[in-house]
Amino acid sequence: FMQKVVVKEVSKRSKRRRHCWIRMSIGLCLVSYVVFLFWFVQRQLRKKEYKKKDKKQATDVFERTIVFVGGLQRSGTTTAATLLENIDESWSKQQVRQELGMIVNRIAKLRGMNPSYVKDTLSSGGLEGKFVQNVYPYHYLLKEWGSGGNTAIDKFSLSSELVQPDTGNRLWQQWHSFWNESATVLIEKTPENILMSQFLQSAFQNITIPNKVAFVFVLRHPLAWSLVIDKWLRNKWNRDFTKSLRPLQARVQMWLDVTTTMLDRDAPTLSSIAIFHAEVADLYPKKLLHLILTRIRIPTSFKQVPSTNPFSGYILANLAYLACWLNGKNWNSKRHQCDTSKKNISLQLRQQRRAQFDQLRITFENFTIVMGYSFSSTLPSRLCDREAECRVPHSFSWSLTDVGVRTERIASHYRPFFILPV
Repeated sequence: FMQKVVVKEVSKRSKRRRHCWIRMSIGLCLVSYVVFLFWFVQRQLRKKEYKKKDKKQATDVFERTIVFVGGLQRSGTTTAATLLENIDESWSKQQVRQELGMIVNRIAKLRGMNPSYVKDTLSSGGLEGKFVQNVYPYHYLLKEWGSGGNTAIDKFSLSSELVQPDTGNRLWQQWHSFWNESATVLIEKTPENILMSQFLQSAFQNITIPNKVAFVFVLRHPLAWSLVIDKWLRNKWNRDFTKSLRPLQARVQMWLDVTTTMLDRDAPTLSSIAIFHAEVADLYPKKLLHLILTRIRIPTSFKQVPSTNPFSGYILANLAYLACWLNGKNWNSKRHQCDTSKKNISLQLRQQRRAQFDQLRITFENFTIVMGYSFSSTLPSRLCDREAECRVPHSFSWSLTDVGVRTERIASHYRPFFILPV
């Protein structure tokens, strides 16, 4: 009898335990469900908020100015974007706002590029708008020109058929996260903008009020640019495609063709454009900024120019590249001296370089002078003795005319597009 009682009591306890575990399980399930429901509702609400925010940001393009900065690679496009951004907090250029590896992989996947190439490009020139969009085709001007000569211009003269009613909105959706959200003047720097301005203006003209899109282009002396660009023509990414640009004359011709196309074909059609010389920005940054803002009609008040001028040293760099080239060497910008790998440079080679300079002057002077640049015959004589090696200057007290900048000679039909502080 007692054994039956014990068994019955044990059975009741086991049953109570089972009921207890069942109740606990049900309770945990209910709690988990409530937590999941709360998380799901919050997630949906956040999605709606993000959509509203994106929609608001997409419509904010009507209230903001997009300044497209362009120019040939190594002319000073990154420096120009920095100069403009330093005006005040209302200006913002596109920047990598997340871990570099993440944005590199994102761009590589979006554009189908080698991640190493993307990383090298971001390290040398910063973020460019052409990388983080898939609305228009990606092209690299140096590589395209090296492969097809001036037919490359056609690749950047994007057809109006590519401009759809939503083209501007699509570009904005892909670009806006790379700008400071509180900024009202947004800087998009892509060197090839110098040839794509008509497409960009057409893309945004249906979603912006007049004068809300502006273009700022920077030029650098054609000979200095041709010497500076040499290293980029020979790097591992471009050397197989840019062999046709190895002769110096071919590079100066490229500079002339691109600049002429921009001035003759595009500039007259743009509602707001400012073109300036990098060398002028080196000497007159404050005057230049005031005139740029007046030209593109952006009301910004700043009492003094930013403490540092990003263009400082451009003229000295131009002279250093020229002096080393006249010596038969290359300028090493990291060591701040001529390349010492070529130690014994003959007088004959230096004379050949002087003759090549004279030939460039004869060939291009009449074409570049109307854009404000001269192959001044006094430049070599200021840098070089008759037989000794040319000297790399560490300071100078010359005028703009002495370094090949002749803004007073700019053609009358080009002058309305240029910023001329002096």
